[in-house]
Amino acid sequence: MGYDRGSVLVLADDSTNDSSTYLEPKPHVTNHTSYPIRAMPNLCPLIVTKIIAKERVSDGGVNYTNNREECRGSRLVSKNSERKGGQPSGRSVANLPEHTTVNVRQNNLEDLVRVWNQWDSDTRGIFTEKYGDIAHLITIRVDEQLIQAMVRFWDPAYQCFTFNQEDMTPTIEEYAALLRIDNVQFGKIYVKEPKPLTFRRKLVRLTDMTDAWAEKQIKKKNETVCIPWSSLRESALSHPDILKRVNLFALAIYGLVIFPRVLGHLEVAVFDFFERLKQGVNPVPTILAETFRSLSTCRRVGKGRFIGCAQLLNVWILSHFWKVECTPFHMFSKTFAPLEAYLKKEWPKEITEQHWVSVLQNLRAEDITWRAPWIRPSVLLYKCGSQDWVPLLGLWGGVGYAPLLVQRQFLRDNLYQQPEG
Repeated sequence: MGYDRGSVLVLADDSTNDSSTYLEPKPHVTNHTSYPIRAMPNLCPLIVTKIIAKERVSDGGVNYTNNREECRGSRLVSKNSERKGGQPSGRSVANLPEHTTVNVRQNNLEDLVRVWNQWDSDTRGIFTEKYGDIAHLITIRVDEQLIQAMVRFWDPAYQCFTFNQEDMTPTIEEYAALLRIDNVQFGKIYVKEPKPLTFRRKLVRLTDMTDAWAEKQIKKKNETVCIPWSSLRESALSHPDILKRVNLFALAIYGLVIFPRVLGHLEVAVFDFFERLKQGVNPVPTILAETFRSLSTCRRVGKGRFIGCAQLLNVWILSHFWKVECTPFHMFSKTFAPLEAYLKKEWPKEITEQHWVSVLQNLRAEDITWRAPWIRPSVLLYKCGSQDWVPLLGLWGGVGYAPLLVQRQFLRDNLYQQPEG
């Protein structure tokens, strides 16, 4: 399939049922689901809030200095948007490699799909109630060509994609809506325990196996302590305690899909994180932090393996091309599952990286569904204390997160300031 300059792939939806959807390249389709800023009085606090300029730091985060620059409408800064060879230029990308080669290799998830398919509806219901819709991630096809193309447009200093002149970034609210993880405390984030249990003790507690068994399963891969998924597979499938089965399956998804640092293995940091989930920690900021960190590392070096959650990133970007004339009522229901709806749609296949680059580097504002059709009305986390940004802590590091860069993605939402301390 070829693309003219300025064309984008659009999922057109003329009614509320799935059968009427179709894919086609359309030039600059009017965005029917976003709203002009002037019509949204609730955005006034965003527009008048003083935003301060950011400087690059070595770990992929952002530093802020006082009174550098104010928000200019819906843009944070003015920038040179010229392109060269499919690469963004200007702003902070001058010192970045011109070309990127990113490995998006994923774990083989057939075992997880088989386990899920063998569970009865009661077990699935218990899992979903406890862990949200993360099980849908195991059946989402990752478009490696798309992810590779997207990395080219990632700005590590600003923690956002810049497609042509349009800034976009996954937000906490968007990922929370996709995963439907409702039984957590919104403002409670993951922080590593200062004195966690040993890896062996955690394995014993999760599996009910012996200390000797746990000690034998622990491996070291490239200086990373981990355990093979094959060691946990049987317990996840047939453990006599249904809650143990559910917990082990969720752990596997977090280790193999959401934080796939070591292929075929679950890393010790994932076990630490999983222990905190039981205390009501919101997993989304951590998921987002590791996605941002991996994107920044790959973009700065110009190569490497993407170890963020490729499935969520894939769904996120395509959802912003999900065109609907009007948002169906059922999308506002608490029972509506965005990932399930995504899986029922037909999405582009067999598109080369260069075609995706051509699409992304010519994007215009009217090509994009700024507010994803499945996003729920929610409180927006946009600052921490007196700072107009939020620190996100991942499993292996932290980043700065400034959603005011992408105001158009959360039109009409309320603002929430993270308290200090």
